[in-house]
Amino acid sequence: MMTHHIQSCKIALVIGQKNSGKTTYLKTVIRKAQHKGLAVGGILSLGHPNDLKKKDYYLCDIQTGREELLASTVAHPRHTIQYGEYQFNPEIFESGNQILKDSIHSDLIILDEFGPLELQHAGFYQGFYFLLNHYKGILIISLRPALQLPLQKIISIS
Repeated sequence: MMTHHIQSCKIALVIGQKNSGKTTYLKTVIRKAQHKGLAVGGILSLGHPNDLKKKDYYLCDIQTGREELLASTVAHPRHTIQYGEYQFNPEIFESGNQILKDSIHSDLIILDEFGPLELQHAGFYQGFYFLLNHYKGILIISLRPALQLPLQKIISIS
């Protein structure tokens, strides 16, 4: 994990390959933070244990536990953004961005995960950028190793 200090926001990066345990690690961080009485907000991208081929990913609102289908390898009428083998629902990106913005008063915010869409200023970029410029707590971002340098460049110029 790497930590960067931007204004009064502290950013920690959880870096790992696909299926390396980033989200599992974040769940542990969330559980321990909540046990200490910290308010935790943000989003997780969850595959489900019975979906071994990871055909579907769900967006989970950490504060409410609510899950919505974010991406799938199976065609859905509302999934109009294609990246790799996955089709994404743009409405869920809007929802995720709002969750990130609404989490601004949390002690700790999780963004799982910063990906290629965010590098293109799509996906959860709007919520990420809002937090980068307005949040004063701890922001933990998960990402794959190839995105570490591009993300650090975004962070350093903000």
